[in-house]
Amino acid sequence: MDTYVLAFDADKTLNPEYMQKPLFDYFGLSDDEWNGFWQEKDDNKKKLLNNGLIVDGNILWLNKIIDYANNDVFPGLSNNLLMELGREIKFFPGIPEFFDNLKKETGADIEYYVITSGLRKMLQGSVINDYVNEIYGCELLERDGVVSEVGFSVDYTNKTRFLFAITKGGLEIVNDRVNDKRVRWHNMIYIGDGPSDIPCFEIVKNKGGKSIAVYDPDYEESLINAKKLMNDKRVDDYFKADYRPKSGLYNYLKKLVSSLISDPD
Repeated sequence: MDTYVLAFDADKTLNPEYMQKPLFDYFGLSDDEWNGFWQEKDDNKKKLLNNGLIVDGNILWLNKIIDYANNDVFPGLSNNLLMELGREIKFFPGIPEFFDNLKKETGADIEYYVITSGLRKMLQGSVINDYVNEIYGCELLERDGVVSEVGFSVDYTNKTRFLFAITKGGLEIVNDRVNDKRVRWHNMIYIGDGPSDIPCFEIVKNKGGKSIAVYDPDYEESLINAKKLMNDKRVDDYFKADYRPKSGLYNYLKKLVSSLISDPD
């Protein structure tokens, strides 16, 4: 039996808010401080680029989290606490039941993966962890029980590395030449929400899989982004981020997986 893969972005795809928000709420930071955190990251990145440096925006905010943890803004922040706070992440309608529902209705051998530029530990503590095969994301390392350095950073370009790992059968062989793919690209579907997903959208679409954009109906800009991705031929279709049975997205995915089963070539 063929294996089918659905790979997802996280923020704005599975969950409507950025996953780090519960962390800021837990330590009592205001919305202004939350917005200021990201603005400072953007300003710092722009300044460094203007000075001729090559910088990774993800590294900048991860280092800022570490700075907060070691300077009494996020006192005692550990990976265990990140996992606990992951329980507070809210997801779009239909998640997590969607994962089991689609398997049952199609009868397919479906694997689910999440590839995020956010914090892996937070998603591992969330309700989706028991429903997915693997979560790939940023990791922080601890010293004396407090996060102290970046272990791994995922940005929008190296997300594609995990897609290759999934097709081949693991990160340890991602750079090896493999003639027989564990999962055919034809059997892969990537679901994301915006410009940061374009490398993954294009890899999957160009190799014969399907790329789907979702949008948050509460934000007009989200719909505009999805329409632009469609108009620019980055994705095969777009839908409201509603994973409940009978929704447009759910019905599309059910029909798509069923068609792959009936016509495997």
